[in-house]
Amino acid sequence: MGFNIEIRDKNDLIVDWPRLDKEVCELWGVEVSDKEWASHPGKSVDRNWHAFLGRAVMLQRAIKQTGTFVPTDLIQGVCLFGRLAYIMDRIDALKYEIQLLLYWTAKEYKIVVTNR
Repeated sequence: MGFNIEIRDKNDLIVDWPRLDKEVCELWGVEVSDKEWASHPGKSVDRNWHAFLGRAVMLQRAIKQTGTFVPTDLIQGVCLFGRLAYIMDRIDALKYEIQLLLYWTAKEYKIVVTNR
């Protein structure tokens, strides 16, 4: 079953994808592109923040299918079922993605997941 993801700010307003991408670019110190989602320095564009978010939500759905999550909730799914499971040195490989989830948590963003 497919799912939809919305990012909402602390006022419960939807944060659009271009704004999120710009914020990610600023956080990671990379240039904004009109054609591709931001990837952290040294990572290929097919491993961007947008793809990570989708994978992290998919993994979190093994715990809770839908609802409102704080960004750091997604670390649980990644740790239990994803690339961090059982291999602690993977934290370094995902440090930018973890930084992003912590940044969104500090901004009081919420991730709303609904079924299609």
